[in-house]
Order: sequence, then C-alpha cells, then structure tokens
Amino acid sequence: MTFSEKLVSYLKNDLFKYLGETLEMVAITALIALIFGLALGLLMYFTRKSIKLWVNRLYKVLDVIVSIFRSFPFYVLMFFVIPFTRIVMQGITGNAEAFSTEAFIVPLSLAAIPFFAKLIENALIEINDGVVEAAVSLGLSKSQIIFRVVLKEALPAIISGVTLGIVTLVGYSAMAGAVGGGGLGFFAYDKGFVSYDFEMMLFAVITIILLVLLIQFLGNLLYKLARKGKIDFRVVGSILGVLLIVLTSFIISNRVSASTNTKITFGTMSQPGEPILKAMKEDIEAKGYTVEIKIYNEFDALNHALVDGSIDANLFQHEPYLLSYNKQHNASLYNALTMYDCLYAGYTKKGIRISDLKSKGKLKKIAVANDSSNLKRCLELLAAEGLITLNLPEGNLSASDIKNYYETSYAIEIVPMATASIAQSLDDSDIYMGIVNATFAINAGLGKDLMICSEEDLEHKNANILAIREENKDSIWVKDIVEVLSSDKCKDFILNEFDGVISPYFVSHI
Repeated sequence: MTFSEKLVSYLKNDLFKYLGETLEMVAITALIALIFGLALGLLMYFTRKSIKLWVNRLYKVLDVIVSIFRSFPFYVLMFFVIPFTRIVMQGITGNAEAFSTEAFIVPLSLAAIPFFAKLIENALIEINDGVVEAAVSLGLSKSQIIFRVVLKEALPAIISGVTLGIVTLVGYSAMAGAVGGGGLGFFAYDKGFVSYDFEMMLFAVITIILLVLLIQFLGNLLYKLARKGKIDFRVVGSILGVLLIVLTSFIISNRVSASTNTKITFGTMSQPGEPILKAMKEDIEAKGYTVEIKIYNEFDALNHALVDGSIDANLFQHEPYLLSYNKQHNASLYNALTMYDCLYAGYTKKGIRISDLKSKGKLKKIAVANDSSNLKRCLELLAAEGLITLNLPEGNLSASDIKNYYETSYAIEIVPMATASIAQSLDDSDIYMGIVNATFAINAGLGKDLMICSEEDLEHKNANILAIREENKDSIWVKDIVEVLSSDKCKDFILNEFDGVISPYFVSHI
C-alpha cells in the first residue's frame, strides 16, 4: 500500500479501536490513582510533621512503601503482580485474567497511586505553614481545613502534578500494550516494529504525541484557571465527572455487540494466524458463534491468556512449545488441531552463503531465538548445516548458557534474542544471519531470495497447532471450530495466501 492508503486504513480501521483501548487504560487508572493518591498524599502530608512519635513513624513507613513502588520498573511490575492481578480480576469480572486491556489497569494503578501520592504530597508541602495555623486558630474543623484551606491553596500545584502523572501513564500504557494490553503501544509494536512497517509505527507515535499534547494543554488550562481563582475542587470534580461519563460511553459503544451468540475469543499473532482466522471467521459465525480475534506479540502471553481465560483458543505455537509451557507452569493446555508447518529458516542481508560462514577471519554473528524450544530448533538447524556440533542437555535450554550447548571451529558467534527481534537484527552490521520463524519472516517481508538454509520437519513435529484448555476438548464449540479450520477452504486459503512459506497439515485431536 502507498503512504496515503495506509493512512486512510489506519484512520478508518485502527485509530478509534486502539485509541479507545489506550484511553480506557489511562483514564480509569488516572481516576483510581487520583482518588487513592489524593487520600494517601493528604495522609502523608498531615503525618509528616506530627510531634506524636507513632504518627511520625507511620509517615516514615508510608514514605518507604511509596518510594519502593515508585522505584519499581513498570515493565517488571506488570509481571511481578500477575498473581494479584488475577485475584482482583476474578473478584471483579469472575475471570482470573491478567493479559487484557482491563487487567493491565491493575498494575498501572499500583504504579500510579504512589506516584500520584508523592506528587500531591509535594504540592501540599509548598503551602505556607502560616495559612494552616491561621485556619486552626479560627477554629475550623479538620475537614474544613482540608477542603477550604489545604486543597484550595494547593490546587494549581496538584493540577500540574496530576497532569504530569497522566502523561506518564500514557507511556506506561504503551508498555502494557506491547505485552498484551492492547492500545496504541500494541499497534506501534505489532503493526509497526514486528511487521516492519515504519509508516504504521509513525501513525501510532503521532497519535500518542497528539494525545499527550492534548492532555498537557488541558492541564495547563486548568492550572491557569486555578491560579486565577476561577475554579475550585468542585469545578474540577465536575469536569472529571463529565469526562468519565463521556469516556464510559465511548468504551461501551466500542464494546457493545448486537449479537447474543456464544462468543469465542481467539488469540494469535499478526502473521500467519490473524489472516487465517479472519478468513474463516464468517464460517465459524455461521455456526452460531460470535468471534473475536485478539492479537499478541509475546509467545508466553498467548498461553498465559489462554490459561487465565482471557481467550478460548490460541494459534501460534507447535506442540513441543505447548508441552514445555505445560511443564513449566503446571498448565493443562491441549492440542486440538495440528494446522500447518511453520518452519525456521536462515536469512541474510549480507549477500552471503552458508559456505561464507565457514570461512576464517572476521567474527560473524548469527541471531537465534532465546526461548527454550525454539532455541533448540535453531541450534539443530545450524548443526544440520555443519556450522556447529551440539552438546545439548536433557530438559529445557537456557539462552544464558548458550555457549555450553555447541562447539564450532568457525569464526561464528551465536546470539540469542527475542524471536520478534531477529528479523530486525538482520539490518545490524554484525549480524550475518538470523534464524527466523516463518511467522516473523512473513511480517518482515523476508522472501526466498534472502533465505540461505531451512529446517526440515518431515514428521511435522513442529507444525503449528490450535490450542485450547484441556477441560474444553469435548465441547461442541471446539468441534465446530476444528471442523472449520481443517476444511478445504482453509487449506486453499493457506496455500494461496502465503506462497508456500507455510504449508497446511491438518490433524484433528478431538
């Protein structure tokens, strides 16, 4: 597509969906953080200078807790609190999910509440002590001091701090989106980076920038009005209430479906799973179901989502990966349908052949997958090409121990990295070959002209599968989707759409 065609497609098909998901995460988190952060900030402010020993100690404890959560890297926090997220979501929705737009509001809130609390505390401590002392001497009650004096005096600084906090939340939401939370962050990563499409990434980045500028503009406007005394907390509360109503209506309008059919939610990756499921969606819905397709870009996130019930089936992995996941996580995921061969192959942009990697001289790096089952496949391919001899242990492999798994007499170094990044790494000057899964080769536009070796899988042991929870293997809906996805129509679509990069191989296990 041309630039203008991509822009029209983004504005028509993607903007409101992904912007809506971002607004949902940011707005709900900001509201939660403002309520609890304001309460915590006020508590820290009033306990900060207390002459009572136990109150002063309470402040120190709160300050330490807030500092710990503020210093916690958000990317790590998202995964660290997964068990807690599932407990919360189970209580709210009845579904113990951790990888959905709604579920990521939990870690976002845990990160935002202490951040907002500190911002509000810092705004409050700027108030002249004489103002509070005067209010006390006039006999004002504690609630009157809080709302008529403290918050009124600190309102401009609070607005400024909260604006900064909401802008930060936009950045956090992009991180959450990239690992399964949806939104503009997901779109930029999956449709841009992973799909090798700079224009789509640019559209998402521009949208995020415009969103941040709008938030900052509104924050600056409210700040100026507060400085001039034209608004107070009641006005700010009313504005927040109106915005919340508008946002809620926007979210509901994006989510309401006129269908009352049984809903089946698939999780997959943008290639080749998404086009296959979209092509067969109408046939599945003709059997009386409503189909939703969620796109992820992390392998484990897809299985986590299946385990916790965020999705009903996923299409992205081979059976060895599923079995490894089941063993590591004590899960019960089941191969309902073997669907297609999705092989690893060696690609290069340096114009070399395998024989050139065996030459002496400059060190040549080869990029491989860093997860256990796919790392093994990559090493076996390199061994089959005579580049290395293997020394693989029993059980799972660890990318950190890569040098223990092979020996070579050639000037090569094997570099494990995230599977989604291997195709991108081929543009690096020191990466001479990358072992790329067909999923990401399709996304990156890697053709057979850049392929210099490929694995063989005559027994189809690494064929991609449709996975479900084992408890559902006898369900009618599972039998229905297996029937559709193993049909001649699906076979023809795979053959015509992917030009032999993947090959259909249907074996039902239902």
